[in-house]
Amino acid sequence: MFKQKIQEFREACYVLFGFRIDMIGQQFKLKSMFAEKPSDTLLFSKQDDDEFILLENEYSKSLSKEIHAFLTTCHSIPAFLSHLTLDLFNNQTYLN
Repeated sequence: MFKQKIQEFREACYVLFGFRIDMIGQQFKLKSMFAEKPSDTLLFSKQDDDEFILLENEYSKSLSKEIHAFLTTCHSIPAFLSHLTLDLFNNQTYLN
């Protein structure tokens, strides 16, 4: 029953927020439903003070402008992920 509820929660998060979240120890791997490649994942690490930091990987290196604007300057992971979601969505759909 507990595993079923966890799976339901994970699926709800994916549908509602657009990211599949896998927990690996104290790290969280996020993959957008709009990701262009399977390797386009973000890895966040939970620190002792309950803060989260983005760990560098090939995909995060490609987002340096967004990281600077949303994480470094504004200190907002939700704004960063929202911007990324809209950007990936716009790349896959043509609304203009």
